[in-house]
Amino acid sequence: MSSEIDPQNRNEISFRLKQVQAKDVTHSGGRGEPFHDWFPYLEGYSSQFVKQILEAKFNNPKSLLEPFCGVGTTPIALAQLGISCGYTEVNPFLVELVTLKAACLKMSPAQRDEAIKGLRNLKMRVSVGERERTHEALRVSYLAVFGTAQYFRSDAFDEVLSLKSIESSIVSDTLLNSFFRMAVACSLLEASLLRRAGDVRFKTEKELQKPIRSISDLVIDKLSLFENDLNSVAQLKAPEIKLLGSNAKNLVLGNAAKYDGVITSPPYLNGTNYIRNMKLELWYLGYLSKKSDLGEFRKAVVTSAINDVSKTSGLLIVDEAKEIVDAVSNSCYDARIPRMIAGYFEHMKLVAEGIFAQVQDGAPVCIDIGDSVYGGIHVPTHEILSAVFGNVGLTLEDEVILRKRHSNRGAALSQRLLIFRK
Repeated sequence: MSSEIDPQNRNEISFRLKQVQAKDVTHSGGRGEPFHDWFPYLEGYSSQFVKQILEAKFNNPKSLLEPFCGVGTTPIALAQLGISCGYTEVNPFLVELVTLKAACLKMSPAQRDEAIKGLRNLKMRVSVGERERTHEALRVSYLAVFGTAQYFRSDAFDEVLSLKSIESSIVSDTLLNSFFRMAVACSLLEASLLRRAGDVRFKTEKELQKPIRSISDLVIDKLSLFENDLNSVAQLKAPEIKLLGSNAKNLVLGNAAKYDGVITSPPYLNGTNYIRNMKLELWYLGYLSKKSDLGEFRKAVVTSAINDVSKTSGLLIVDEAKEIVDAVSNSCYDARIPRMIAGYFEHMKLVAEGIFAQVQDGAPVCIDIGDSVYGGIHVPTHEILSAVFGNVGLTLEDEVILRKRHSNRGAALSQRLLIFRK
């Protein structure tokens, strides 16, 4: 059970958190850790960051809440420390990824040996150039979702269809099928004509001069990574990693579980489209079968990108955000931006209410967040979120600058850890 931190110790705790290295609060800080390199989630942080927060702000917690799970860094790090975690995640690709990681932690030695044997067999099938029949259903869904957009060279696209047929041939082995699905999905972008640089975009002519690796080679590497990670972790005795639902905005509607606290990183209000950036993975895994499917996922996310803005976005402006929405409305180059900002804080207020309902009294709520700039107007996301969370009953206890950032035009920004307590 969490307990209050002695006020006399807060300066020491803040000092310890300020010693967090900048790399630990980005994806790069976790490179080489088991499970971390399965998918290059640029918006993520390292397990070391989770452990540092636990040491500084928690007192023997049993179960934590993670409303924005992403690739599962928080629940996986907690599980390895014997702490359970309930989570929400709107992206079903990431839910599959987290589910597979959690399954790996619970494998007995015999199950692990069997899985490794299966992974080696899959590598053999891919490496010898085994070609099943073309997976026609996946081709049809590509045309239905993306139309004439060319995201792969023709030979690479044919290879993806062939790999999907291999996946279809192993449906009877649920675990092995999951490994193969994730190996292909996590390799798609690197084998494509796209690049993730902030948002996903087409590679430039200069970038296309560099060889694009075969997706078969990439899948073999990924399967080897899975094997190595299985060999490097010990079986854990059932700390629970439980999916509570897809939408963090609905936490307030769920049965209150009284978690011992929260460690999470909500979407930044920076225009990044967290769903569109994974459209290839969602397509391959079968979650996109027509153009409108992508829009349905975007309706469920916390509004944080231009393309998240709908006809109803920004109709409600929470009191805490009115001043900044007005300022941006008067200076911005795109009418969708103030609506995006209004929608973001409206949605985050719902999340805050859900967190308040789900955590017990005295629980720390630790939020990793960054600010942004639009039309030359600084949007102090951390300050507005502090007011939003404060007005639902969570008291701001500490604020730590984790690293300095810059906007595309060079404006000074930051990444901060906000620590609230119920």
